[in-house]
Amino acid sequence: MDISTNSASQLAVQGIQTGFQKLAENSQNITASLKAEDASSSETSSSNLEANLIDNQQVSTQIQSLAKVIKTEDGLIGQLIDNWA
Repeated sequence: MDISTNSASQLAVQGIQTGFQKLAENSQNITASLKAEDASSSETSSSNLEANLIDNQQVSTQIQSLAKVIKTEDGLIGQLIDNWA
């Protein structure tokens, strides 16, 4: 049985990287929606803007949660080392 001690942190880092990529995509979509709104006021670009802003908030919360996973794992490993020493 092979249990990696970094599996939780590795998954968290991957999730954070994916989250930052999604934030970049959403930011590009928001910029495009704002440009489209300037050209013509359409409800489609407005709804796209709202959807991307909401998605950015959700991704931000996800990134914060994954950072807490890494922090918690770091603390637990520190406690194990302290108890073992």
